[in-house]
Amino acid sequence: MERTGASCLLKNGDRILFEGDSLTRRSLLEEGEAPLRHVGYTASWVDVVERMLLASYPEARIAFFNRAVGGSRIADVLSRLEANLEAVTPTWVSLMIGVNDAYDSEVSTQFAFPVGLEDVIRTCRFHHVEHLVFVTPTVHNEDADSSENARLGQYAQAVHEVANRHNVRIVDAHERILSHLRSVRRAYRQPYAITVDGVHMNAIGNQIIAQEWLKTLQFCL
Repeated sequence: MERTGASCLLKNGDRILFEGDSLTRRSLLEEGEAPLRHVGYTASWVDVVERMLLASYPEARIAFFNRAVGGSRIADVLSRLEANLEAVTPTWVSLMIGVNDAYDSEVSTQFAFPVGLEDVIRTCRFHHVEHLVFVTPTVHNEDADSSENARLGQYAQAVHEVANRHNVRIVDAHERILSHLRSVRRAYRQPYAITVDGVHMNAIGNQIIAQEWLKTLQFCL
């Protein structure tokens, strides 16, 4: 099949399974969360990716399957991964996880996280998934140098280490967003938000993640 661009790794007819937590899933809200639509809570970075690909290559017939669930940790992803792989039969699996795992202060959770990532890789390859993409967890607040973001950085580092061992592509959303926050702080010297609540991305935050994801797949922005 022809690719969607001269160097883009995506091909016509690809099927992409997105897994993760509420940062990935956010486009489908529960009925009681309807007021959040007024603060830009309805779209996720996956929606931005889909719009950009469809706008650029409407003929590509790329299918998007967002199976992320709010509140998920790596163990939750693993509990549903095999069923989702069988249902979707994806050519690509993209996983963004770690924010909820990092909220747990137990040392055992931090040790379990990379083991879970290894299990994701093993399960995907058993099901003959052609391509894997790991997205590092983002931020806990807009303070790039906070202790919460330092802890989250440990989880981002675990993603790097596991992905590098298994030749999995990495989208470093964590470092990209921290760099963005620091650059804006230097330029404007005033508070600047890329989230709606300190964790979930607003339109700018989603755009940053989507751009990094597409760049990793060599999509020409």
